[in-house]
Amino acid sequence: MKILYAHLSEEKFGMGGADHSVLNLISGIREKFQDEVYCVLNPGPLAAELRKKSIPVAEISRKKIKTLQTLRAFGRIFSSFKPDLVHSHHRYTTFLLDLFFKSKGIPILHTQRVETSDKKLLFRFGHFVTAVSDALRQILIARYNVPPDRVATVRNAVPSRPPDSRIVAELRERYPRREQQWFALCTGRFEEQKGHLYLIQAVARLPKADRERLKIFLAGEGPWEPKLKAEIERAHLGPYFIFLGYCPCIPEILALCDFLILPSLWEGLPRSVLEALNAGKAVLATKVSGTAEIIRDNQNGLLVPPKDSGALAKAICDFIHRPDELRRMGKEAQKSAELFSFDQMLLEYHGLYQKLSRDFGKSSKR
Repeated sequence: MKILYAHLSEEKFGMGGADHSVLNLISGIREKFQDEVYCVLNPGPLAAELRKKSIPVAEISRKKIKTLQTLRAFGRIFSSFKPDLVHSHHRYTTFLLDLFFKSKGIPILHTQRVETSDKKLLFRFGHFVTAVSDALRQILIARYNVPPDRVATVRNAVPSRPPDSRIVAELRERYPRREQQWFALCTGRFEEQKGHLYLIQAVARLPKADRERLKIFLAGEGPWEPKLKAEIERAHLGPYFIFLGYCPCIPEILALCDFLILPSLWEGLPRSVLEALNAGKAVLATKVSGTAEIIRDNQNGLLVPPKDSGALAKAICDFIHRPDELRRMGKEAQKSAELFSFDQMLLEYHGLYQKLSRDFGKSSKR
């Protein structure tokens, strides 16, 4: 089977969770099923990572002022590669494919990874759409009028790997832990969606004795980084936060930390939570769409309302004052990870690829 993957994301951003998910999906499908794959991406780190795996990539700018060049490039790729199916991972990319290439007799699959509410009249999904959570599937049906029989849930999953003990040892030497000190990780692109400002406000609300026992590692990059650093400085919270930048060694950072914090305002099915489950770490997260499908309150983590720094502060205190409960939730998190199998995700996607190819082939012969 020949699969064309398309993902023209914002060029100003580095590798985010969606980019990592696309990277793992493409490499996983090729390795597991020996399919021939080809990728259309904007220039950036995702294209570089795919090339490291010897996966062919065509780089196209997604700038809207260059739409005509983008369409011509897609046309050349369709003619030369002759895909059996196109899997798009970005709304703008799918919009172009649906509008200009849907009639070419090749199934177009769109994957929606995050909750959105804008551009309803411009939303297109090709022949079929997958949502990464049940909540997101219902949003696509109710908000974007996608027919229920044209959308399915295929939950996110991440490949599990054990942490590199050498890297963990280096991290422990670089960030020594005082007695009764707690380390937490917050990973995600620095932008409004991830709710970092509410985490900063929550730390400011903590009793001084609890704040002194806490160190939060912020892994990621993005346009809000200067704003977050300025807010931390304004609130005199510098000793309690460490900016790690783009961090490819999340399993090792999780091994260093006691729990994960995800204060998002909205989500799809967050990769960071799945990584924490794989590592056996309890999760403190906001109760938003897909996250609430992974975290069961007081079982494998704690859930608080979004945009509520007071509730977030209280939950942090609950974690650091109940170490036995934190460990119990960590064990439950490890068990929960079994429900989000990376191999199962690959099987579901590949089965859908085959079904769409069969269905589309039959309809084209009528």
